[in-house]
Amino acid sequence: MSLLILKMDGMEKLGYERKEVLSIIKLFPRILNYNTDTLSQKIEEVMELGYTREDALFIMNANPRVFGYKIETIQQKIEDFKKLGYTKSDILEMTKEAPILLTYKIEDLGERIKELETLGFARSESMRFTRINPRFLSAGLERFESVVNSFMELGYTRDELIKMIKLTPQIFRITIECLKSKFDNLVS
Repeated sequence: MSLLILKMDGMEKLGYERKEVLSIIKLFPRILNYNTDTLSQKIEEVMELGYTREDALFIMNANPRVFGYKIETIQQKIEDFKKLGYTKSDILEMTKEAPILLTYKIEDLGERIKELETLGFARSESMRFTRINPRFLSAGLERFESVVNSFMELGYTRDELIKMIKLTPQIFRITIECLKSKFDNLVS
């Protein structure tokens, strides 16, 4: 049996399905340098931060680079989030939904919050939005402005849009095409 097959079998024994193993290897080939005990230890360390085993497996599947991080690096990322004003509970929930956030620099995360503020939201509102939809932190100002401009093209004012977003922050998840289609259906 080849070494690759043994490594893949070992990852399956940790709780991954074969297709997940293949995806992880594709995104993070360095994982093949780790033995099963090391991978198991990494999963345990992530669980010690407050995640369930299922969450840890998901996070490391969605963002395999986490396997390459020292636990101190992940702990520092959590501390960085706290400096922005999030609670540990917020951080765990946010990174379960958007594991990519564990790879971002604190400066980039802070910049995303400031960008929301430049659109007219108070810091507390920006924080609330990013708690509800942590993917806001991975979107740039261009994405925010694109959504704002699309709504304005449909006849909404900036103030009306801000009110709508305050009530339903998930509005940023809507694609422009979907938004226009929904609007056309309402008008028809």
